[in-house]
Amino acid sequence: MTIYVFGNPDDKIDSLSYRVAKKISRLYPQINFIPVLPGPELPFSSDENVILMDVILNLKNPALITDDHIPDLTLPPRFSAHDFDLGFQLKILKKIHQIGTVTIIGIPPHLKIDYLSIHSIFKKLVAQDMHGS
Repeated sequence: MTIYVFGNPDDKIDSLSYRVAKKISRLYPQINFIPVLPGPELPFSSDENVILMDVILNLKNPALITDDHIPDLTLPPRFSAHDFDLGFQLKILKKIHQIGTVTIIGIPPHLKIDYLSIHSIFKKLVAQDMHGS
């Protein structure tokens, strides 16, 4: 399983997804975490099913955001210029059928990370991956 990690490693809040990936990767060595830095192209434009992790404003608790909620993504405000384009790019890639399902592991913008909730999300994703769903 591959999870694309979004954020800005130089920003205190927007780097939370990188910190989560670093800690969780020790518990789940079978997951390939790929950091995605700002740029014009996303590395998964040809992947069928995409899982990504990012800090999401106004999120109170870590959450698994499913494909059904992609149309509800709003652009501003965001933490970085990269995030500004992410919602738009996902919508376009879905519309032109360049990607299949999209799942977002949403990290709230709190400096104290709820690893217990995040661990539950990853257990669910790994179980689904093992069963091929």
